[in-house]
Amino acid sequence: MSIFRKAFRIARFLHHSIRDKAETKRRRSKAKKFFSQFLRPGDRAIDVGANRGLRTEVFLSLGAKVVAVEPYASCADELYQKFCIEPHFHLVRKALGAKEGSAELYIGRNTECSSLAPDWIEGAKKQREIAGALWDQKAVVKLTTLDHLVGAITKRCGNRMKAA
Repeated sequence: MSIFRKAFRIARFLHHSIRDKAETKRRRSKAKKFFSQFLRPGDRAIDVGANRGLRTEVFLSLGAKVVAVEPYASCADELYQKFCIEPHFHLVRKALGAKEGSAELYIGRNTECSSLAPDWIEGAKKQREIAGALWDQKAVVKLTTLDHLVGAITKRCGNRMKAA
């Protein structure tokens, strides 16, 4: 590979990194503006399918007490690393379902597209925005219900929850 090709690849990588950081900052700003309508300091919020924590970060910045629900181990580990020092952060390493138990999580190469629902994935493959996305991994994950989760939180904390 020529030196020019290597330099081009490095420049392209740096360009995409800068663009992605700017896009993340823009998304975070829009999310903060939106969720500030619903959350006040001290409110409790649940981030279901927290992934890498964009909403969790926004909720915490608004002063909310956050329960992040994330079944995929890689993302859950990343959430823990990012937010474990936050006193108002709690991580639940499960997915939400109709009943307690376990289920198969279809993991997308873009983890934001991971899902428990094979029908949703089939429909998503037809959408132009994520055409070509791959779900090439699976993992068995634990399930809890929203009722059980909220019950456990309110029993422990005694405060009302806010849906966001």
